[in-house]
Amino acid sequence: MSGSGGLATGRQVSEAVLVPDADAPRAARDFAALTLRRWGVPQWGEPVGLVVSELVTNAVRHARTPATLRLIPAEAGVVVEVDDAADGVPRLLPPAGRSSAGGLGLAIVDRLAEAWGTTPRAAGGGKTVWARLRMPDAPAWREAERAADDQIVLELPWDKDMVGMVRSAAGHLAVRAGFERRDLEDLRLAADEIYSLLYAQRPDRPAGTGISCRFVVGPGRVGLEMTAPVAARRPPGVDDFGWHLLQALVDEIEWRAGDRSCGVRAEKRKGTQA
Repeated sequence: MSGSGGLATGRQVSEAVLVPDADAPRAARDFAALTLRRWGVPQWGEPVGLVVSELVTNAVRHARTPATLRLIPAEAGVVVEVDDAADGVPRLLPPAGRSSAGGLGLAIVDRLAEAWGTTPRAAGGGKTVWARLRMPDAPAWREAERAADDQIVLELPWDKDMVGMVRSAAGHLAVRAGFERRDLEDLRLAADEIYSLLYAQRPDRPAGTGISCRFVVGPGRVGLEMTAPVAARRPPGVDDFGWHLLQALVDEIEWRAGDRSCGVRAEKRKGTQA
């Protein structure tokens, strides 16, 4: 069964064939951005580009065959499909098995997509890996937002390179909450600063620990709570520039610290000045 869903009037399926080399993910992102501009929804570029990049990276790294990328307009957003000629089925690793060296790609897809999966190809062998994204200007998505806040939790390894994942997730969720570009950029920068603040409490990568990021998304607002299971060694002070910057970027912020953990709770609301 395909994950494509219904087609939206006025937008047509867009397809590209990619060679299996290091430039393929960048080419895929560029192709996705061009397609979304043609469809009239360039604001979808960040979440769609991130999912496209991760699926194509997996195809290049593991299948090592030419890959066909398709963007399929659906009634509530877009479906991303990537075909390759390998039979191996990608699987989502548990948090403990993920690192900057591997295992994070599907974790990103799993968090950003409404659904994803793998379908064997009937002709020529191989498979199709697909992901369906609901986007903020789709009517069905607005109804879901009115019904209840959405909570997304990322359990990340203790690695400073994971800040990029947090920043990207914050940007996608800001779009979902209806933020304009300025508010979106403020939230992304705040997520970056909060993650860096917690990582600085113990940069020597303690075994078996990670940073937990919980986002709460509702119409016009995004809440963010990050927690690290380590005692605070460098809590923010009254003269801390980063903490003053955070206070200017968000509407609410609170530092929390105990004997065995520390964290930050923040909230950003659409169209407000902190």
